[in-house]
Amino acid sequence: MKNLATQTANATEEISGQISSIQGATSEAVTAIEAITTTIGQISEISGSIAAAVEEQGASTGEISRNAQEAASGTQQVNDNISGVSEATSETGVSAVKC
Repeated sequence: MKNLATQTANATEEISGQISSIQGATSEAVTAIEAITTTIGQISEISGSIAAAVEEQGASTGEISRNAQEAASGTQQVNDNISGVSEATSETGVSAVKC
């Protein structure tokens, strides 16, 4: 009987040790999961910031494109005006020579 009690006590100690190990591993897993959750939150914030920056950059690029088109149109108008002035000057010169 004494031998059975000793075996039971040893088995109980072993089981208690295993339970302690499992509790320690569980605690470490919880800590790791909390760290992962924090990291995911940070990544989410960063992704939101990047998305906002990309949207802003797209708007800026569109504005730059519109401005470039307006500048090109303005340049064409200046060229047309210069051509008109040049033609008028030529016509004035021809008229002056005829007189």
